[in-house]
Amino acid sequence: MLTMLNSGWRNYIEMQGRMLKEPLAVFDEVAPARDLKRSFGVLIISGTIYALAAVLIGHPRWPLLHGMVLLLNALGMATVTALVGYGLMALTTRRRVPFTCVLPIYALSSGLTLLVAWVPLSIWVTEPWKWWLIGSGLTRCCALKGWQAAIIIMGSISLITFIFLFCIKFTV
Repeated sequence: MLTMLNSGWRNYIEMQGRMLKEPLAVFDEVAPARDLKRSFGVLIISGTIYALAAVLIGHPRWPLLHGMVLLLNALGMATVTALVGYGLMALTTRRRVPFTCVLPIYALSSGLTLLVAWVPLSIWVTEPWKWWLIGSGLTRCCALKGWQAAIIIMGSISLITFIFLFCIKFTV
């Protein structure tokens, strides 16, 4: 059991190191293979680290609840943005790429940026970085042109922002 746990951490650290050094090579390897287990493993570990770090620096009243909400938000947003991006890809391009090829791109990109996202005001660096990684993955793995990936990314950001603003309007 301990060997398997050490192997999992070693794979996680290796994957994150490779994402930092050569993200396109990682996308070439993981997305076409539809390696959902590995990419979601990275997202879950990164989301857990993000939630723990945010709870430790934030001192919330209910730390366990706060941490669980942050973890679920991290996992959910990666999935929601992948669904939105996939939908926009289907609407704007003639490419028929399976969703299982798109989801690892979003999971790995979010997983990498979550390691820094708990730092206050880091959103100004992590969000553009995450979207650049997603765009790079879409062009590399889904054979999109740069302008097509840019349209999908800008459309995704606009649609997600609209949905949040719409939801906030009815909850306040």
